[in-house]
Amino acid sequence: MGADMSIPKGNFFRILVQGFLSLFLVALAGCGGGGGGGGSSAGTPSSTSPPAVFDTSGTVFGIAFDQVSGTPLLGAKVTAGGKTVVTGPDGSFSVKDLALGRTVVSVSAAGHADNSIVVNLNASQGRQRVKLPAYPTGMSYTFDSALAQVLADPSSLAKVTLPANAFLSGSGATPIGGVTAELTLLNDASRPSGIPGDYTTASGNLQAYGAVSIVFKDSAGNALNLAPGKSAKVQFPTIATVANLPASAQLFSFDAQAGRWLLDSTATLVGTAPNAYYEGTVSHFSSWLVGAVVNPIQVTGKVVDESGAAFAGVTVAVIGVDYVGISIDITDGAGNFSVPAKPNAKVRVLAYLNDAQTPEQSGTLPSTNYAFPSPFVLPRAAAARIELGVPTVLAGDLASGDCCRYFKVEVPFKTTGMEIKPVVHTDGTADAVTVNARWEFSSAVRLCDRPPIGVSGANCSQTWLNAYQDPPYLNPWNGYDNGGYLATKVGATNTTTAGTLGFQFSFHNAVFNKGVWVVILPTVSVTAVLAVTVVNPVTSTSVTVRSEPILVSY
Repeated sequence: MGADMSIPKGNFFRILVQGFLSLFLVALAGCGGGGGGGGSSAGTPSSTSPPAVFDTSGTVFGIAFDQVSGTPLLGAKVTAGGKTVVTGPDGSFSVKDLALGRTVVSVSAAGHADNSIVVNLNASQGRQRVKLPAYPTGMSYTFDSALAQVLADPSSLAKVTLPANAFLSGSGATPIGGVTAELTLLNDASRPSGIPGDYTTASGNLQAYGAVSIVFKDSAGNALNLAPGKSAKVQFPTIATVANLPASAQLFSFDAQAGRWLLDSTATLVGTAPNAYYEGTVSHFSSWLVGAVVNPIQVTGKVVDESGAAFAGVTVAVIGVDYVGISIDITDGAGNFSVPAKPNAKVRVLAYLNDAQTPEQSGTLPSTNYAFPSPFVLPRAAAARIELGVPTVLAGDLASGDCCRYFKVEVPFKTTGMEIKPVVHTDGTADAVTVNARWEFSSAVRLCDRPPIGVSGANCSQTWLNAYQDPPYLNPWNGYDNGGYLATKVGATNTTTAGTLGFQFSFHNAVFNKGVWVVILPTVSVTAVLAVTVVNPVTSTSVTVRSEPILVSY
């Protein structure tokens, strides 16, 4: 590994790059006047200082989604620090007032295997936005638990062999009715975040040869597990990309509260690729991983912002390429990191925070400790924050002819780490840094389209975001209720770090009933997120900063 290592486009921790439609001046916190509009300063961001340490509690927010399809998970339960919230229609969630430190964030959604990620909420970065994936359930099978069973996944080599009368509920009761098994393979090497936790155990970091989630419930929905003295034999299919599998491996079960893997027993390799699997005996069911503890080297380096200032509280990840595993560290006050990693392995390395990441570096690690000769550069805007206040919903007005109704929403906002101002160019110069602000919407109450001409229908309504609005409204555009937007202005005059932004939501308030269009007043609920994309056209870096979601009803 060296300074000439390649920098490919990765697909694990991604920056959400958005094009910008209008130019605005953004002055980063701590800058002496910001990027500037003068010709000589364009493209040369001013020196910045690390943000002050001000977080005494944590907030984790973001999106829960299907690991395979990317579809948001509506109504999923997200738990962090003993607090549980339910995701909105766009999969969004927010958990506040958390203790700083290593934080396990878990998601439980119908039709999906439970998953957990680990976030480090620290004094420098106590508020973080995350993406929380969950695999869709694989095999689902209902059976009579009074009889011995062999449950085989027809799409893989996964198999569970159960004795008769194997289960009890958490209260010690026998199952009610039939028992349903849900078995989900977590073996997609291209999605290593689908394996719960952070690949850690009490004795170090893990590499995975295979992983599976196995859950049993009775007909009343009670979670079941093996009764005392009972055991089951499990076949664990191996991950297709893993080579040189050992004849035996360690078997770990997942502790969902601690977010770590617990050594349980061993498993034996059976067969050869591509039909190889590990076989082991378990005394309880959860998520299981068959693998090994890595005897690591240390990968060290530094993370800085564009000006070269140290970036504290950032996560640095070493991601296996020829093995399945991830190891992380958090940068200290000087921006330094030290990540344990598998020696002589092909890896990808990057630093990330919220929706931003550094360019990846990839290569083969040596057999001894490795230090990156150059720092990783993460845009300072990655630490910027947008906080929304309580929205004010203005009274709806009827348009001409009583066909349509709309309401306006005004939302107080406060930013940390950036300023938002309208751009005024009189000399044709470009700004060093620009932004594009917009609202991102999802509707909590689905409004259906008006029937085509000549087609009868009932209880239908069209809805859309109105076109042009004067400041302080962001100006959205879209066809009916597709959720589109087109920002052309942001903020009121001379807005800096606080102000009010709004949007207008419209809908047809008529339904076709017995040949007549009848005026109705439906309830409209919208989940809105304020998103600001900070773009440096000189360095081609782009960072999107998002607020927590707010729910607005009319």
